[in-house]
Amino acid sequence: GATTPQYRPLRIKPGRGDLKISYTALSFQAPEKNRFRYRLDEVDTDWRDAENRHEAYYNNLNPGDYRFRVIGCNNDGVWNTVGATVAVTILPHFWQTWVFKGSLPLLAAGILVMIFRARIARLRGLERLRIQIAADLHDDVGARLTRVAMVNELLDRNTPDNAPAKSQIQTIARTTREIIQAMDEIVWTINPRNDTLDHLANYIFQYSQEYFQNTGMRVRLDLPAQLPHLPISTEERHNLFMAFKEALNNILKQSRATEVRIGLTLDNGKLKILISYNGLGFDPAIAEASGGDGLTNMHTRLQQIDGRIMVESKSGGGTRIEMEAALK
Repeated sequence: GATTPQYRPLRIKPGRGDLKISYTALSFQAPEKNRFRYRLDEVDTDWRDAENRHEAYYNNLNPGDYRFRVIGCNNDGVWNTVGATVAVTILPHFWQTWVFKGSLPLLAAGILVMIFRARIARLRGLERLRIQIAADLHDDVGARLTRVAMVNELLDRNTPDNAPAKSQIQTIARTTREIIQAMDEIVWTINPRNDTLDHLANYIFQYSQEYFQNTGMRVRLDLPAQLPHLPISTEERHNLFMAFKEALNNILKQSRATEVRIGLTLDNGKLKILISYNGLGFDPAIAEASGGDGLTNMHTRLQQIDGRIMVESKSGGGTRIEMEAALK
C-alpha cells in the first residue's frame, strides 16, 4: 500500500492561534477540476470539503501539537485516499505554559502572604502610634493638668471664703477635675493594651465606684470571679463604655435612686452589661420619643457595634437596663 507523504513539522510562533496551510496537487490535466478535502485531527471531527481551494484556515487554536491531513480528487473524480500529512506545533506564550500555570497558586499564595504581612505591619504601626499617643497624653498633658489642679487647690486654700474670686477658683477646680477625668477616658480608649474584655470590665467597675462616690447612692457590683482574656475591638469597647457612662449620668441626674446594681455576664460569645436601680421610673417609649434620658444616644452607640439595649422601667418601680453586644 502507498504510504502517506510526511513533511517537515511546522512550528508556529506564539500568537493568536491563527493557522493557514497552502497545498496543491501534482495533476496538470484540467487543474481547475481538482477538488480537495482536509482536516485538522485535533479540531475537526470529519473531513472538510475545500472544493478547488488550495488553502485551509483555522483561528484561535490553543497551543499544542496538531496533525493536518489533506486528500485530493483529480479531474476524473478519483480520490487519493493516502493524501499528505504534516505535523503542526503551535508554541505557547509564557503565560500559557504548564510551568507558569503551575506556579500561579504559589504566586497567588505569595501575593496573599505579602498583603497579609503588609497589613500586619500597618496594624502594628498603628498600634505603636496609639501607644505613643496614649503615653504622651498621660505623661505630658495629664501631668500639666495635674499641676494646674495642684496650683488651683493651693490658691483655693489661701483664698478666704468671702473673697469675690472664691467661686471662680472653685469653678476652675471643678472644670480641671472634669478635664482630667475626660483625659483619663481618652487615654484608656486609645491604648490598644486595653482591647480585652477583662480590661473593659475592670474599668467599668472602677469608674462606677468613683462616679457614685460621695453621692449618697450605694453601688453593688457583680463581677464574675474570672473573665476569659478575650479580645474586644477599640470601637466596641469605646461605644459600650460611652453608652454605660450615659446610663450612669442619667441615674445620677434624674432617678433619685439610693441603690444601683451593676453586673456583667458573658453568654455564648455575647457580652451583657446589666444596670438596675430604684428610685423614680419612667416610660421608656415616651422618654425615647422626646429624646430624653439619653436613650437615643445609647441606642445609637449600641447600633454602631451591632448590639442592642433593652430598658424596663415604670413610674416609682425602678429601672433595669441591659446592654448586649457580640464579641467579634
